[in-house]
Amino acid sequence: MFLSRLVLNPRDPRARRDLGNPYEMHATLAWLFEDPKVAHPLWRVESVRPPVVLLQSMVPPDFARLQRRDGYQGYFAKAPESKPYGLPDRINSGLVLRFRLEANPTVTRRGGRHGLWRVEEQLLWLRRQAEKFGFDVLGATVSRIERRSFTKRTADRPIVLLAVRFDGHLQVRNPQRLREGIMRGIGHGKALGLGLLSLASR
Repeated sequence: MFLSRLVLNPRDPRARRDLGNPYEMHATLAWLFEDPKVAHPLWRVESVRPPVVLLQSMVPPDFARLQRRDGYQGYFAKAPESKPYGLPDRINSGLVLRFRLEANPTVTRRGGRHGLWRVEEQLLWLRRQAEKFGFDVLGATVSRIERRSFTKRTADRPIVLLAVRFDGHLQVRNPQRLREGIMRGIGHGKALGLGLLSLASR
């Protein structure tokens, strides 16, 4: 597994387009891999000033592959950084870690998926995901709530997505299930910059 830090050039028109439309960002990042299905990339816009994208993948990205495309030579503000991500292999039961997760908390009602807009419901959703993926939430705050609206090339109407950022501490209960959550992502909207669970030592 690999973690990459991409600093985008805010003056580049394609970078600005991608920062404003997660569907376009997903399509651009797919070009970093010969086979995106094997790479299974998860990503998150970590900051917008400067514009930084955090990217997790199962294989190393090929940044030159993207920059060989016409119009992408000025996409990055500086050379991207990438390194192996070994923390998931060192997870043991009982370990306490800091976490960040930007996700799409939803419930299914009457055959449709609905976003959870109240903070209390969002935190309950997080605890349900924790149960599913083998960890306990020791403490968490909702640090950002956004209503994101963007267009998809093949869609007639805008897509509206709820994005919630959680920050806090967790304790590992089932290391294998937590590794699955890290690799697969958590919740819906994983192709659209959501679901990446970032972990760090306290």
